[in-house]
Amino acid sequence: MKAVILVAGKGTRLQPLTDNTPKPMLSVAGRPLLEWMILRVKEAGIHEMLLVTNYLEDQVKEYFKDGSAHGVKISYKTQKETLGTANAFYQAKDFVEDSEFMALYGD
Repeated sequence: MKAVILVAGKGTRLQPLTDNTPKPMLSVAGRPLLEWMILRVKEAGIHEMLLVTNYLEDQVKEYFKDGSAHGVKISYKTQKETLGTANAFYQAKDFVEDSEFMALYGD
């Protein structure tokens, strides 16, 4: 099984906190919210993940890189335009192929 985590949104309801930081990278108990999520997904036995990114995606990619520091494999797909949840999952079609996957919002 694989995991697809959507982390493309701007988090406008949390502005000004999200003016310079993507919502999934906001710190909760000393770690980015997304890191807590990745660790829980790993505990569930899923080690291959795709992060669908957009807003300030370089911060996410720089922090998590390929996932090896967290014991997982992370791939990235940029949602060029934020066109909603269905489009974000459509971006993941090549990653999931015909396999089962867990779908998560990164916030």
